[in-house]
Amino acid sequence: MKRFNKVIEDSLKRSHLLKIKLKVDPANCSSGEILKYNGYEGYILAENEHDYKVYIEDLGVVTTVPQEVIAIQDVLTPVEKFKICSLQYLISKSMINMNNDMLLRTIYTSPNLECIEAFLRESGLSDSDILSIYKNTLMFNI
Repeated sequence: MKRFNKVIEDSLKRSHLLKIKLKVDPANCSSGEILKYNGYEGYILAENEHDYKVYIEDLGVVTTVPQEVIAIQDVLTPVEKFKICSLQYLISKSMINMNNDMLLRTIYTSPNLECIEAFLRESGLSDSDILSIYKNTLMFNI
């Protein structure tokens, strides 16, 4: 079963599903059952008006989680957040569009902040522009 769970987790990591950390607010929780998921990370597989279907990595289970009980925290790394904010900034300045595949791929595949910064400077952004992207990254929230 562990090998099967590993295959599922590897597939989910390559997907575009939103990875989340479950944070249960006990004040909103009438069922002790949901408290056992507090602090686990997982992926949202589906959502509707009242709840999420979430795959919980460490437990290897899919569970239904009520929306009003869960505070979802994103688990993006600072580099991933900076990539998203960089792309948003470039799009807002009409420097790239969604059809400019090479530009998007370059930022998406950059391994660290230094590479992204160097690419942004090569694209014509000033230090002030890059500082603005860093500020947006600090305020970034899904």
